[in-house]
Amino acid sequence: MSSPQGPHKGAGKWWSGLDPESLLVMILVGVIGVYSISISGILPILMTSWATSPGMNVRLAGYVATLNSVGAGLGQFAAVFLLTRFAVSRLVGFGIAVSVLCDVGCIFVHGAEWLALLRLFSGFGHGFILVAVTNWLARLERADRGFGAFMLLQVVFISPMIMAVPYVQSLIGPPAPYVLLLVLAAISAAFTPLLNLNGGDVPVKRVAPATVPARRALPRTVIVYWFLAVSAPTLFAIAVMGPWIYLQLFGMSLGHPEALLSQVLAAVTLAGIPASLFLMWLGNRIGRVIPTLVSLIGIIMSIVVFLFGPPSIASYAFGTTVFTVAWCFITPYLQAIQSDLDRSGRLAAAANLPVTIGSALGPAVFAFMLGNGGYRAAFFVSIAFFVASLVAALIPAFAADRVNGTASLALPHAAV
Repeated sequence: MSSPQGPHKGAGKWWSGLDPESLLVMILVGVIGVYSISISGILPILMTSWATSPGMNVRLAGYVATLNSVGAGLGQFAAVFLLTRFAVSRLVGFGIAVSVLCDVGCIFVHGAEWLALLRLFSGFGHGFILVAVTNWLARLERADRGFGAFMLLQVVFISPMIMAVPYVQSLIGPPAPYVLLLVLAAISAAFTPLLNLNGGDVPVKRVAPATVPARRALPRTVIVYWFLAVSAPTLFAIAVMGPWIYLQLFGMSLGHPEALLSQVLAAVTLAGIPASLFLMWLGNRIGRVIPTLVSLIGIIMSIVVFLFGPPSIASYAFGTTVFTVAWCFITPYLQAIQSDLDRSGRLAAAANLPVTIGSALGPAVFAFMLGNGGYRAAFFVSIAFFVASLVAALIPAFAADRVNGTASLALPHAAV
C-alpha cells in the first residue's frame, strides 16, 4: 500500500526510497517489534530464574509475569488513542526509552516488589512499540505476509536468546536476560526510521465508514465480526500463555533436568521457522478458515499429549514442537483477519490491548488451577479456552474469506 496519507517526510534519508511492500522492509519493521514481545518468548527461563531467587517462589514469579503483561496492556491502551495524534515512529521511540530504563533497573534491584514495579513499567513501554508496529503492518496490502514475517522473526531472535541466556549467565550472572533485551532494544532503535514509510510519518487519520470502499461490505453485522475477531485472539492468549510460561517447570515436574529442558525448548522453538516460512508462502491462497481450524486443533492436540502422553523427554519434545508450530501459524492469521476487516490498521492495533489482558490472565488462571488440581486441571482449562477461541475465530474467518481480503471497513469514530 503506497503511503495512503500523503508522501512521507525525510526525502534523501537512507530509508526514503525503500518500498514498504517489499519483503525486506517488512522484515526490518518486524525486527523493531521483536523487542516488544521478546520478554514473552524467554518467560519460561525467566520464570525459573525468578522462582528460584531468594525471597521468591513460583507464585510470586507468576505475579511478576502477570504485572509485566498488565503494564503492556496499559501501554497499548494509551498507544491506541495516541495513534491519531502522533506518528508511529514517535510512539516507538517513547516505548523504547521507557523499556530500556526499566530493563536497566532490573539489573540492579532485588526483591519481588521492585522487580514487579519495573516489569510493569517496562511492559508499558513495550505496549507502545507493539501497537505502533502492528498498526504499520496491518496497513499493508499483504498484511498476512507482514505478520508472518513478524512471527518468523520472533522465532529467529527468541530461540537464540533462549540458548544464549545460560551461557551469558555463566559469564555475568543474573543480569544476562536483561543485557540481551537491551541488545534487542538497540537493534529496534536503529530501524525505527523505517516506520516513516507507508504513511507512518503522520498520525493515523480517522476514516468514516461511508467513505471507505468495500467489494462486499458487511454493514449490519460488521460490529459482530470485529468483536469476534478481537475475542478469538484474546481467548487464545489466555489459553496459550499459561502452558507456555510453565512449560519448563512442567518438564521439571516430570523429572527432567533444567539444563536439558532449556536445550529442548530452544531446539523446538526453531520449528517455528519453517512454519512461518510456509505461512508467508501460503498467505491467502486457501483463505483464512482452513489455516485457523487446523492450527487451533493442532495446538489442542499438543495439550492432549501433555495430559496423556508418557513422561518421557521425547513425548515432551513432541508436544512442545506441535504447540510451537501451531502457535506460530495461527497468530498471523488471527491478525490478518482483523486487517481484512479494517484496512486502516486500527482494529489490529486496538486488539493488542485485550490480547495482552488475556496474556496477563493466562498465567494467573493457570497458576490458580495448578494450586487447585495440579497440571492436569490447568491443562484442561487451557483446552476449554482454546475451544472457545476456535469457535470465536471461525465466524470472522468466514467473513474475511467472503470479502477475499479486500474489504476496508473502518472503525467507527467512537471505537477508539
